[in-house]
Amino acid sequence: MREQDEPCPEAEPSVEIVRQPSSEADAPLHTIHLLDHDSEILLSLFDFLSNAGFTVSATSNAGDALQYVTREHPDVLIASMEMSELPGLEVLQRVRELSPSTRVILTSVRADWYGYEDVLRHGGADLVAKPFKGMILLRAVERVLGS
Repeated sequence: MREQDEPCPEAEPSVEIVRQPSSEADAPLHTIHLLDHDSEILLSLFDFLSNAGFTVSATSNAGDALQYVTREHPDVLIASMEMSELPGLEVLQRVRELSPSTRVILTSVRADWYGYEDVLRHGGADLVAKPFKGMILLRAVERVLGS
């Protein structure tokens, strides 16, 4: 039997990072959690959204992201559809069960109209095609949050 703190051997290594506002005046109105297997995308989005005034956290493993969402209930989860251990639509469905108030934006290299319809049908808020500019994703976040 595996010890509780021992990593699951079949799971990919995960990174969990969180940045919170540096002062009360910088306190953001919303929290965002990022999930992507690509560490460069994670770090880039993390910095961009943090600088836009959000409290941002990130993981590179879907299981860790689901645990984080269950524990923290972020306002928005931005997740890649191309996660190897759990497809994006399944992540979306689980988040809808675990944290119904968390809005989910999925990203995909294979985004098209049919994929967009699937995301909406499963309760997702938006689908953003990769590659994308940070401002495109920021506009999607603002639209989802009603900003």
